[in-house]
Amino acid sequence: FECDGHVLKRTVPIYKGKRDDLKGITYVGEGGLGVSLRTPKKAGEWYLQAPGYADKKYHVMMLDVGQKNMSFSVQLMDGTVFDQFDLKPKNRK
Repeated sequence: FECDGHVLKRTVPIYKGKRDDLKGITYVGEGGLGVSLRTPKKAGEWYLQAPGYADKKYHVMMLDVGQKNMSFSVQLMDGTVFDQFDLKPKNRK
């Protein structure tokens, strides 16, 4: 998690400076409720390509941690689910 960015964001899975869907870490950023939002700097950032994003929206992030996976979701102030995905443990060998 990246905090205090005042921007809603999610990266593609990153491992050793490149996109890697098998071994990569997905970074999420928050800090968009009750504060002034910043305009994200996203032009040309490879790690923000779909399914990643950077956006200026008031939101709440929810994380549900289980024994075999984590479920992540972003809800906007009108109740709309903006993003939702599951993460499973990575094999880094």
